[in-house]
Amino acid sequence: MCHTDRFFAANRAWAWRLVEADPRAFERMAAGQAPEVLMVPSDLNALSVLQYAVEVLMVPHIVVCGHYGCGGVQASLAAPGHGAVARWLRRLRQVRRLHRAELAKLRGAARERRLVELNVIEQVRNVARSAVVRDAWEAGARTTVHGWVYDVSDGLLTPLCRQSHGGASLEIAPDGTTASCSSAT
Repeated sequence: MCHTDRFFAANRAWAWRLVEADPRAFERMAAGQAPEVLMVPSDLNALSVLQYAVEVLMVPHIVVCGHYGCGGVQASLAAPGHGAVARWLRRLRQVRRLHRAELAKLRGAARERRLVELNVIEQVRNVARSAVVRDAWEAGARTTVHGWVYDVSDGLLTPLCRQSHGGASLEIAPDGTTASCSSAT
């Protein structure tokens, strides 16, 4: 069975399990969009997606999710490239420069993992500073921007930070506690 066949087989199995657990699940989904969570993509359409989700769908949770083992992070730590990839890595390299002192103390996988985390935290700040989110907060929206990281080695998500209703960004420690972290402007 090829990869796409396995993907569609897994999709059918998931849909079947969902209907078994909740026979009206797809009926409700087809009736209209009411998502609870938006995972912000990192492509050029992100701002449009963000605006539609916040202003039209009133999504209360926006998620910026990175992943350990990220090839982009590895490439950003390597020698500078050129072309489209170099432009795509520009933000990661900016995050690397912003946190160079902290990253200089780390080596290998620890350095890569921390850059993944720092990039997520910085992108949460960027989303929170966007006009779309600021305007929504000003209008009283209770939107929360979350920063998560996915570990491909065990399939688990870990919360890193969150920012809500214009408040200070909170970093989330491994034990689940939170502490204010400075918000770069």
